[in-house]
Amino acid sequence: MRGLIKQGHSEALELVGFAAPTAITATRPEFPHTAAIGEKATLSATLTNTGDTAANVLAEYRLHFLKKNGTRQPSVFRLGKYTLEPGETRVVSKAHPFRVTSTRTYYPGTQAVSLVINGREGELVDFELTAP
Repeated sequence: MRGLIKQGHSEALELVGFAAPTAITATRPEFPHTAAIGEKATLSATLTNTGDTAANVLAEYRLHFLKKNGTRQPSVFRLGKYTLEPGETRVVSKAHPFRVTSTRTYYPGTQAVSLVINGREGELVDFELTAP
């Protein structure tokens, strides 16, 4: 089920209480234009419930990492779970560490990040990942 939720599978999201975000608006994610391997970069966005009822929101972000062969591979990370009342606005943010681990290698170049609300991906924002 976890994999289906990360993939944005609508039926799996509905089973755990996150319906399609018809009344949720999100700003374009703010992210630095450049980040260095070994450092952190902070993503932030503003969510607003424009509907008449409270809405459960699963906020995630998808980093489209540059691979060694030049293609991009997306990975999904959680921002949080929220209940937004009608008219409520919430700023969500998270610092993402670009440290090399045994399971992740970073390659310098143009990467991308996008905001995912209840399984629906927003626009891609490109950024440069530089060598330390």
